[in-house]
Amino acid sequence: MLRLKVMIELETLGITQQPLNLAGNTHHPFHPALRALRSGAAAQAALLPIAPRGGPRRALA
Repeated sequence: MLRLKVMIELETLGITQQPLNLAGNTHHPFHPALRALRSGAAAQAALLPIAPRGGPRRALA
């Protein structure tokens, strides 16, 4: 079953245009919207504080 899912996924990726890679994909209709979303997310992230090295620690439950 997993092998069939992988084969379907690979075939689908081969025949469709995926907009997530902006480089070399400017012809895709979703490119301008995705570029704007990523730009906005990057600007918002730049305003956030940087997490301490090692990240937050959580206690195991």
